[in-house]
Amino acid sequence: MTAPLPVLVVMTGWLTVLGAVSLTVAPVYAQAPSPLDDPLSQPDNGDDEDDPEKKEFTPQDCAKLPGGNAPINRLARLEGKLSVRNLELTYFGKTLALLTAQDFDVLRRLIPFCQDTSSAVADLLVNRLSELVSEAQATRAETIEWIKQKIAEVDAMEPTPQSIETIHNYWAEMLNRQFEMTPGDLRYLADYLDRKRNEFYAEAGRVRTPTDMFVPSPTESRDGQSPSG
Repeated sequence: MTAPLPVLVVMTGWLTVLGAVSLTVAPVYAQAPSPLDDPLSQPDNGDDEDDPEKKEFTPQDCAKLPGGNAPINRLARLEGKLSVRNLELTYFGKTLALLTAQDFDVLRRLIPFCQDTSSAVADLLVNRLSELVSEAQATRAETIEWIKQKIAEVDAMEPTPQSIETIHNYWAEMLNRQFEMTPGDLRYLADYLDRKRNEFYAEAGRVRTPTDMFVPSPTESRDGQSPSG
């Protein structure tokens, strides 16, 4: 029995083919790191010791190509944009959210080495995939900065009714921006806002325990000093 292909969410302008996705039932196929556990969870495009143009491939390197659940050939044929939510799909041993420019350089040479595919066809496929993923990564990077800003603002708040109202406003903003982040990012921020809201409700709802009416309150002498008793 053939395994079902992962669900794709394709962005065309402001419309999403699959429509709105519930927070509780959104399918997740690969858990990307949360934005603050791993700073930004962004691809590291820094210098690497291995130059992709000089790397000599072996048959063992080919095992990386089918290692994921992202339907690369279908993605490369998309005419619209790749949804940020699909950055949690995996390919080449990592989530699409963490693919780097160097990874794409390696793929341009590795695919013809491992498969019956010409370099020209591999270039077309990888270039399109790089374009889609890089654009989605850039959108997500902006959203992660927004997430960090909101968390910093909430951390600085006092437990007041105004703060609780602000958290509810941030929750609405989060839902409005849910297609600009991965499901993992969404859960991370939702869990944080829910926890802080509950903490603020608990703090704001505390009342001072009344003094027992049969126990007299401390008294002061006329000069403002407590009696020595």
